[in-house]
Order: sequence, then structure tokens, then C-alpha cells
Amino acid sequence: MPDQFQHVRPGCPGLATIIVRFFLLAIFSSMSFGLLNQNTANAVDVISFAWPIDNKGNPTFTKKSGLRISASSVFGGNRGYRPMQITVSSAKPVTGDTQITVRFLAGFSWDQHELIAVEQDFEMRQGTSDATVTMLVPQYLDLDFANCEVWIDGRKDKELSGTSNALTFFANNQSSGYAALFFVSKDHHDHFDAFSQNQEIAAFAHQSTNLPEDWKHYSTLDLVVVYPDDLKRWSVTASARFAHLLRWVRAGGNLWVVETGAKYEKLEVVEKALLLSSPEQTSQEAQEPKTMAQRGWYPLALTHGQTDSIDAIVSLEGLHKLSPLDTPSPKDALGNSLAGDSKDMFVARGYGMGTLVAFSDSAIKKGSTDMNATMATINQTFLGSRLDWVDRHGNNPGAGNLEFGKFLIPDVGTAPVLEFQLLITLFILAIGPLNYWLLKRRQRLPLMLLTVPAAALVTTVILFAYGFVADGFGVRVRARSITILDQRLGEAVCWARLSYYAGIAPSKGLTMPNDTLVYPILPASSGNRHALQSREVLWGDGQKLTRGWLASRTPTQYLTISARPSARKISFQSSNENLTATNQLGTKILTLIVRDHEGNFYMGNDIDASQTGSLEPSESLAAILELRKLITENDPEFPAGLEMAQLTNRSRGYGYFDQDSPNAESLLEDYIGSLISPLSDGLDHGVYIAITAEGAEVSLGLEDATESASFHVVRGAWSYD
Repeated sequence: MPDQFQHVRPGCPGLATIIVRFFLLAIFSSMSFGLLNQNTANAVDVISFAWPIDNKGNPTFTKKSGLRISASSVFGGNRGYRPMQITVSSAKPVTGDTQITVRFLAGFSWDQHELIAVEQDFEMRQGTSDATVTMLVPQYLDLDFANCEVWIDGRKDKELSGTSNALTFFANNQSSGYAALFFVSKDHHDHFDAFSQNQEIAAFAHQSTNLPEDWKHYSTLDLVVVYPDDLKRWSVTASARFAHLLRWVRAGGNLWVVETGAKYEKLEVVEKALLLSSPEQTSQEAQEPKTMAQRGWYPLALTHGQTDSIDAIVSLEGLHKLSPLDTPSPKDALGNSLAGDSKDMFVARGYGMGTLVAFSDSAIKKGSTDMNATMATINQTFLGSRLDWVDRHGNNPGAGNLEFGKFLIPDVGTAPVLEFQLLITLFILAIGPLNYWLLKRRQRLPLMLLTVPAAALVTTVILFAYGFVADGFGVRVRARSITILDQRLGEAVCWARLSYYAGIAPSKGLTMPNDTLVYPILPASSGNRHALQSREVLWGDGQKLTRGWLASRTPTQYLTISARPSARKISFQSSNENLTATNQLGTKILTLIVRDHEGNFYMGNDIDASQTGSLEPSESLAAILELRKLITENDPEFPAGLEMAQLTNRSRGYGYFDQDSPNAESLLEDYIGSLISPLSDGLDHGVYIAITAEGAEVSLGLEDATESASFHVVRGAWSYD
């Protein structure tokens, strides 16, 4: 590898290849890039490349247009939407608004196959000399070559575009550790070495003064590490970008807060910054001292890696009480403390579908280069399984999934076996004995050379026509979703598994909101073919997924994750021991189970959108049994005749593209399962569960798609109106 591409942070072995793997995606075809910036003075890893460069390796401008282009990235990870910052600069201020279109392409060098194409428009304003856009590039595979095309005011600039002989580079799979973004500043940087020296963590430093502008920028990461005083400052001085960090956590991310005090004294700072205290507390209640458990923070039981689900998380506010924080640890016969939980090292709580973990000062010491003990403790709790990207998502978007067959649309896309048997029987009788008898009677047996192929053609056309008519020409979707609504903060998170079948694929593909992540779920039996499918993304007014995302008459599945502000809610009014609910979710509520702030249960059914319904008092057991029935009846399962053994025993072909990443272990399924888990305490006070006809925050990508066999769950935290 040329020297100009070497970038090694002292004390972090092997990180160069990890960073180069992703940053070199910015290398354009048939270009030679110069390294502009390597800043390690403040532990911030920034590698920037620019084109063109002069014979001394310095950036310059093209001769014809007087422009140059550069690309940079700051942190990495294995899968997700990779933020690439692309800047077009002019030698002198432009005399008018200039429209710039950048099309970024990446794929495999061994066949020059472009697997992903991402296009985005932006402008260079009159009187300015540069314009920058952060382009999000979906990455599902370990790509090892890239190319770029640039249009200036609608005309392709060949000097800024790669056209042939794409430059290849080494793409090392980052399998050695979890991707961790560590926010550092001049006041806090000692802990970074401890993280970066651990073999389980690939740590990337980032300036705490410059938060990413969009929660999707964190999507390649497994965890983010911060300090309490940073949270306090961001909540005031960078509230908009801070909100995006919190959305990523609500969407399933892991936020670790270090240096919270020997006895977690600084947790109050964290709680205020994240608005964790209940807005319904009276001033007297707020002044009363509360234990850590009452505030929602709990140590985690050490189960030696046996606990791998999210059953512990049962509410927006906290974790299931696996062990009380304020109870001393048990001691052995010699009086030594037995390590039964994590309270001396860290405590945790739920935050949407994500987790907050607060570390005591003794867990991660300043300047320490050994985090093995801390990581060993984490891996003995359910947090260990949440750190792995594939485990959290229950899916590797670049490999076949063995549970693809569990979520097919019923009675769609299947072969018409009975109809085929009937038609082929009639065909055999007609083309054989009947055809022979008729032609022989008329003494025209040679015509069999024409009648046999003609009859075969007609039969084939009839069979295909029947299949098209039976399955229809539109798009059918089966959806399964969990939406987490915090009505008090006006925030929503939604995970959805979408299964598509298109009689005729729409020419414009799918259009998803810009605040939604889309990951393919590939069939295991042919994961290699689908993994190598070329896909195109056009960023603009929506995320247009055009070429390669939806094919005709082909079962197709995606996992989508959304996090956004939301005004959707259910309004509750209480009077004379009665509770009424006004449905403002935008879809019909089929079943509603509510626990009020006094602990009473209520149930209701069939409340149309924008309508008000009365809820009947219910016993807690009856409510939980009804919820359990609804969830278990809608569990994904293989169709009759298709078993897991048929998939696991098949000939895998290219085994690289097949991986057992069960959706049943994803946060989506774990969270739905936790609602009825025997480990949970049931619904918290001020929480409801609604089973809805359509997803409250689910985007299907098509306005005219028809849902079939869908199941949508909404979990909301509420206060009286």
C-alpha cells in the first residue's frame, strides 16, 4: 500500500487497515489522491483525499472548470449507512449558483461489478468558493473499489469523474471488535487509550465539539462513549444535534457514560441532560431522595453469557430489576464479596430500544490500557449480545438469512400446484389420444408436427396467465413492526420487517423517508445471487430506492429502522373510575391495553382513527393473557412443507454469502417478546400497548401497496391530557 495511505494511531494496532478500508471508498476511478490532513494531536482521526493533485502531491484545480473535489470520513464500522463528506471547491468564488450532482459507485474489483450507486445534488452558492454535502452510502458488503461521477450544472465534468480502470484497494473485514465512537476534548482524552487498546473494541476518536448532524451517521457504530459534562453542554449548546444522538440510542444504540463518580454521583447530570425524570412528579416528590433503583438505574446480573435477549428491558424508563442496587453483594465464608452483579462497575437502564450504561470511576481508570476485566463483565450480561451489529439487527444484510422463509406473504408467489396438475392432465389427454384420434380420422396425421408445439405453447401461456392473475399485478406487503412512542417528549422509534411481492415491479422502485434505514434480508438458499444485486439510491426529497430494490414476482424482504419526532399519540381522559382514549395514531386500533398511573388496567377494542372509545377496567392477568394470545398467534413461522432443516442441509454454494443471523434474536423480536416475557413485571404505570391495523410510523415505500397478514404493535408512554 502506498505510503500516502498509511495512517496509524499510536497504541491502536491494526487500526490503519480498518480505517483505510472505509476511507478509501472515497477514492475515485483512475485517480491518484493526495492525503490532505492527518490530525492526531487531539486524538481525532481524519483522513481526507482530494483530486486533482500536482506532481508534488499537493491539491490543485482542474484546468477546464477550475474545480477540485475531496472526500473524507471520520469513523468506521462494518455495516450501516456510511457518512462520506464530499466537498467541491473552486479556485475563485463562483459568479452564480452552481448545481452539483455527485454519483458515488462502489463494488468488487474482481469483476468491476458496481453493487451500490448513490446520487445526491447540492449547490455552490453565488460568491462562495466551496460546497459540502454529507452523502450516506449504504454498505452491506466489504466493497473494495470505488468510482465517482460529477455533473456541474447538468453537464458531466470528465476531469472530476472516474470513467475506467477503477482503482482497487484492500478491504479488510473489521471482525476484531465492536465499532466505538469516543467523544474526546482537551479536558477528556485519557480514557480513549483504554478503549482503543482492547482487542474487542475498534475505537474511533471524535471531537466533542462537533456532533454528527444526523442520527443515521451513527448507524455503522455499536456504541458511543461520552462524559456527563459533555451531555450537559450539548443539551444546551448543540440541542439539535444532541437530539439526533439520542434518537440513535432510542433506535437501539448503546450509549456508555464514563467517569460518573465512585458511587455514580454524576448520574443526576445525565438524567437532567436526557430528561429522564418524570414530568409528572410533584415538587415535593422531586425533593424526596430516591434510591438508584427508584430512579431507573439497575446493576445487571452476571450470567456468564447465558442471557442473550432483551427481556430485561420492559419499559421506556428502566430495566427489569434483576438485582437491587442498594442491597450489599453476598459474601463468602471469608467475608469476600461475591461478584453476583455489576453494581461496582456499571449500572444500566433502557432508553427506547437502546441502553444507557453508566460506568463508575473504578471501572475504567484514566490512562489504563487494560479493559479486559470490564469487557469480561459486560459479556457476562445481556449487554454483550447488544454490542454486535448483526446480533442486534438479527440480520447480516450481505448474507443469506435462514429465517427468510418465516415471513413470506401467505398464498402469494407460490406455484399453482393443483391447477398445474389439472392443466397438465388435460394437456396430456388432449395432445395425445384425442389429438391423434382426430387427425387420424381426418387423415392428417402429419399435422401433429404443428398441433403438439402449438398446444404446448397455449398451455404454457394459460399457466403463466393464471399465475399473474392469481397473484395480481400490484404490490403486496406483509409487515411486522414495533413502534415506541414517548408522548411526553414527542419522539418515536420504529423497527419494521417488510416482505414484498410485486406482480409487476413499479418502475420507480421504492421511496422511503430520509429518516429511515433500509437493510436487505436475503434468502439463504440463494443469498449469493441476491447479495451481488446492484442497487441504486437517490437522495433528495425522500430516499428513492430505484434500481435493484424490488423485482417482479420475487419475494423480497427488508428491515427498516426509523427515529423521528412524532405528534402521534393516544389521549386519555379519566373520570369517575372510567378511562376514555382518543386515537391520534393515524390508524385503527384493534386492541388497546392500558395501565394508568395508579396501576389500574383497562382494555378496549376497535377504535377508529380520530375517534374516542371507552375502556373497560380489567384484571392484570386478563390483560397480559390477551396480549400474549395476540402476539403468539402472529409469530412468524415457516409455511407448511418448508422446514429449517431443508435450509440448513442444502448445498450452500458460496458459503461466504450465507450466515445464520436469526431475525428471532433481533431487537424487533426481542422487544415484542419482552412485552409478554415471564421475566417482565408487566406494563409500567402510564404505559399502553396498542395492536393497530397499520403501522403508526411504518413506511412501506409505495402509496398503493396492499398489506396482507401484517402485525403492528405500538408501545407508548403517556400522561393525562
